Amino acid sequence: MNDLEVVFKSVAEGLKAFAKGIDNIADRLDTLAEQPDGAAAPEKEKTERPARDTKKSKTTRSRKKTTRKSKKKSATDVVHNLIIESQEGVNIETLSQQSGYDPKKIYNIVYRLKKQGKIKSGKKGIYIAA
Repeated sequence: MNDLEVVFKSVAEGLKAFAKGIDNIADRLDTLAEQPDGAAAPEKEKTERPARDTKKSKTTRSRKKTTRKSKKKSATDVVHNLIIESQEGVNIETLSQQSGYDPKKIYNIVYRLKKQGKIKSGKKGIYIAA
């Protein structure tokens, strides 16, 4: 029972603090309601904040723009371009050699491109542009 008493006391203290906060808010609302419409609310003392370094933010923005322009092509784009460039079609082994990607990765990319309708199967194991 001793543990329950401790818990109940801490809950009671929390509720008291909460009630004080609500009373403070109610008092502030009352003072605002008593003021005429054109009057401003009482101002608090403002603390000075350190000035922002605007040069830093501008360089960060320009850096982001340059990285967007210098995007590398995705593996899917590379494989798709290799298939488009081949006139008679190309197989997985050739794609793997030309692109430098693992054959498992090539299989996944070819599957995705077929689902998107960008390539189709010619003969068995030969892929051509759609």
